[in-house]
Amino acid sequence: MGQPWDGLGYAHDEFDGGSPGAVPSSGGGTVKFLRADGEWQVPAGGGGAPEWVDVQNKPSTFAPISHTHDWADVTGEPATFPPSTHTHMAADITDLPASSSPLDAWPVGSIFLSVVNTNPSTLLGGGTWVAFAAGRVLVGVSAAEIEFDTLEETGGAKTVTLTEAQLPAHTHVQNAHTHVQDAHTHVQNSHNHTQNSFAPRIVNSGTAGTVGVQGASTASNSNASNAATTATNQVATAVNQNATATNQNATAVNQNTGSGSTHDNLQPYIVVCMWKRTA
Repeated sequence: MGQPWDGLGYAHDEFDGGSPGAVPSSGGGTVKFLRADGEWQVPAGGGGAPEWVDVQNKPSTFAPISHTHDWADVTGEPATFPPSTHTHMAADITDLPASSSPLDAWPVGSIFLSVVNTNPSTLLGGGTWVAFAAGRVLVGVSAAEIEFDTLEETGGAKTVTLTEAQLPAHTHVQNAHTHVQDAHTHVQNSHNHTQNSFAPRIVNSGTAGTVGVQGASTASNSNASNAATTATNQVATAVNQNATATNQNATAVNQNTGSGSTHDNLQPYIVVCMWKRTA
């Protein structure tokens, strides 16, 4: 029956005078043995190649062992391999550095951003880290702008009070007000009015008269009457004397607007944790 061939495989059929591990010099029969590399070896002296089904005591399965194949020896391989999610064991990766750590991606001077408030020395497994840029935003360096031409330069303000030069052009409205003249009078020049001269007359019809009575002396008092006499004022021109009226001062006050308070100077933002590696 088949015998183990010194660790190389299994011999098929029997041959006389031999012992395990020896290849008969005369060949004989249809003897071949299966080598560990999977090839069938014909013993010296010849012999036919058996079919796989003729091999006795062969294992039903073969435990995988580490081995390689030249790509040219692989048949039916695809031209391309669509990517898919997979993993590799570190032992399967060639040219892997002797020491590889997540910390290698964060050299000294690196800035680490996270929404987890945990020191990166814990997250990355080492390094010395300090909190960085508390309450500030980051901006790229710019050699053409003096505000941004030096690394770790700081500037800006959270609130701002505008100066007069920064105010837009505008106007102010004055409060309503009046001007009052000082009290004064106008004086007329001195003048008078004269009437034309006249004398009253008493007329009666009596026969006997007395002094101041015109008429017959026989007139009686009961018959005496006043004769009408019209007195006329003589024209006199009155002239107003000049009097200077002076406006009293009235102060016009501009109406104030605005309070002069500071105003926010914040851009839209989102808060994260920032750390700088120092060692």
